[in-house]
Formats: sequence, structure tokens, C-alpha cells
Amino acid sequence: MLKEAIEKIEAMSKPQPFAVDGHTYVLTGDGSMLEVRPELDAPDPLNVNSLDALVALLREENYEAAHEFVSVMSATEVAVLGVLESARRWRRVCLYRAKATDIPGWDKEVTMPFDEATVALMTRFQDSADREYCIRLLSQITTGAKVTYSDNGVASTIVTQKGAALAENMTIKPLVRLRPYRTFQEVEQPE
Repeated sequence: MLKEAIEKIEAMSKPQPFAVDGHTYVLTGDGSMLEVRPELDAPDPLNVNSLDALVALLREENYEAAHEFVSVMSATEVAVLGVLESARRWRRVCLYRAKATDIPGWDKEVTMPFDEATVALMTRFQDSADREYCIRLLSQITTGAKVTYSDNGVASTIVTQKGAALAENMTIKPLVRLRPYRTFQEVEQPE
């Protein structure tokens, strides 16, 4: 009899799950309700436009318990990642993101006509010997078809050329060093 009473008390004190509107809740022994969720809550990343704002956020919020690290995603984006801890697992989330948005001329287009490439070189990169070399090289490239006809009275000769050619013989450098005007204003841009 005592054993049955103890088993009945144990059964009544166990959390009892039930579903309401697609959410699962548990009624605990003390009468409170808790929602059971399969995923951890993660904050939405806070987006800023400069590295100074990113540093100020990190200093102001001062997460001492969190494991944060900085990841350079691209030349125009830096993210601060953190770890959320739970009893079940750890998950890495993006806490802050600095994205340089006011950069003229940095688009995804890689192929462009020679005249647009020349303008892009002059507007996107700082003055250097390699930039001048690239601009000069672009100005020497000719495209199209060329037909040369010669007749000496006995025989006729026709020479045709099609494609791209350089107007003068020059050695083409396989690598050039260009320094962009800026991505983030706070840092000196590398070549």
C-alpha cells in the first residue's frame, strides 16, 4: 500500500507535456508551465557600418562569459561570432556584423569592356606604378578583325586576323599589386 502511494506521488510529480497551437509545454510539479523548444534562442546580429562602431559595441556590452572571436568574411565585411551555451549543446552565432556599405565601385561584376576597366582602375585603386602599367596595357589592346589585301599584279594575298592583339610588343606581368582607395575607413588598405 505504501509502495503504491509513493508510485502514485511520483507519477503525479513528473512533468506532463502537452501541445497548444503547435507549441509544446510542460506542466511542472510546482504548477508552473515551461515551453519546450528544440532550438536555442539566438539574438539577431547587430549590423554597423564601421570598425570603430564594432569595437565600441564589444567594449560596451563586455561579454565576459561568452567566447567571442572576430572573423573577416571579406574585404568589406567583418563579423563577431559567439557561442551560446545550453545544457544540451553549444551553438555558434553571429552577434555583430560590420559591413562597409559606402564604397563606390565595388560590385560583383568581374568582366567588363576595356574602357570601363580603365575607369574602374582609376576610380577604385590608389595611384601606383602597377596601376599605371595596367591602364597602359588596357589602352594597347585592340580587338576586332583586320584584313590586309595586297596585289602585285601576278598574285593576290589576303591576310586576316581576328581576336585581341597588343598594339606593341610588351611583357605582360602575371601579378600586379593594387591598393584600393578604402574599404573600412579606419584601416590602411593593403596592396
